Amino acid sequence: MRVSVAVLMLSGLVTATATAQGTSVSERVALGMRTVEPRYEAAGCSADKDLHYKSSSGRTYLSSAIGTDIEGNRTRLLEDGRKVLTEAITQNNQQQSGGAWFYLGRIYLHQGDLAGADTALARAEALAPDCAQQIDRLRRSAWFALVKPGTEYLDAKQTDSAAALFRAANAIYKDEPNAFVYLAGIAYDSGDLPSALAYFDSALATPADTATAAARDQAMFNKAVVLLRMERAPEAVPVLQEFTKLHPDDVNAMRALMNAYVATGQRDSSESVAKRLEAMGEAVERTAVVENSPFNRAVTAYNAQKWAEAIAAAEEVVAAAPLSHDALYMLARSNFELKKGAEAVKWSSQLLAMDPMNENGLIMLGRGYNLTGNSARAVETRLKLNRMPFGVSQAKLTTTETGATFTATATGRKATDERAAPIAPAAKTLTVEMLDAAGTVVATAQAPVPALAEGATHEISVTGQGAGIVAWRYHQ
Repeated sequence: MRVSVAVLMLSGLVTATATAQGTSVSERVALGMRTVEPRYEAAGCSADKDLHYKSSSGRTYLSSAIGTDIEGNRTRLLEDGRKVLTEAITQNNQQQSGGAWFYLGRIYLHQGDLAGADTALARAEALAPDCAQQIDRLRRSAWFALVKPGTEYLDAKQTDSAAALFRAANAIYKDEPNAFVYLAGIAYDSGDLPSALAYFDSALATPADTATAAARDQAMFNKAVVLLRMERAPEAVPVLQEFTKLHPDDVNAMRALMNAYVATGQRDSSESVAKRLEAMGEAVERTAVVENSPFNRAVTAYNAQKWAEAIAAAEEVVAAAPLSHDALYMLARSNFELKKGAEAVKWSSQLLAMDPMNENGLIMLGRGYNLTGNSARAVETRLKLNRMPFGVSQAKLTTTETGATFTATATGRKATDERAAPIAPAAKTLTVEMLDAAGTVVATAQAPVPALAEGATHEISVTGQGAGIVAWRYHQ
């Protein structure tokens, strides 16, 4: 499968500054802390309360170390502070003191000891949760001290050195996406797509924030690109659907979504995106649906009555397009043929929730209930089918940039009540809901259906306005 891959955008997230080459990670952290904390500041939380005298001494050593300009004194004061705080914790029963761990963690950061700082600050936060904001700020300071020179290494094409700094940064602070995005780009450029995907997932797992929205959006789009490169289009579809919903004018993302739809055999959705691109003034070359797409594999296996293969392929389709009526029916029928009653009930129920007057769907639901031994629900389903005045078939959705048209055929049935007495034909009105990829209703339209004699037909056609329509459902 050939897929157009957008260039990964991996610059401009953090401003680099000149840094001496060859500096170790610990030295960079220590230097960075000196820059971000040029003068001592009190904790401003419970870490400053009820301190043991040794913990208080450790705090004083830290304050003096930060305040001195003499490097030798700074080194000595920090080490003295580390020792006295360690003694307080191990010899003076201060292991439950949030303040002792808090100041030990701060000293470790100023010494450049990331592992020690991570452990101490984690203990401090558990014991003094009101200090979480201060601890978070300390962690981010160390993170920033590593990310800045890491971007310089990237600019200099020294990717191994850059990666080492980004990994160290993520070890102390994981709540911003930038370093994960940089690592993903390095992995992508080296051809390590699984690692790139994992790093993009880590970036997307960071807390949402307006300050990092651009980096998170970048990670979302690039994750989809990697999935397409790995020929995992069903997983790329929902990612691209979400991204294009956030950025409806992004042409590269629209083209990637169209390619993903092609790769998963979603012909109507692919054509819908193509038309939206053309409405935006873009030239679009239609690509034939991939013969080996999950949808085509499902259809081929279904027609050949290879039910297990049909199920496997149709499940791929539904994973990417849960509103696919055809895939849901293939799953219901294939599971019935394999005597999997519960699965037949599950998939036919999902189909009927969107297409309740689908005769074949109701028949399959009743058969599924029979397989599970639920005779009461099987009878209930049969009576519902018997009462239905008409069936709906040949449904189709045609979309444009600004809306969609739903068409279907209503065919009259010989309806009967629970005593098998005829029910006279009656006019009905269907409410058609047009949905986006997430299943949200974008537009609603009323479709009147006249009283239909058995075998008589009526062509349903309604339109709705709104962007992003890709699916439909209706109810009486």
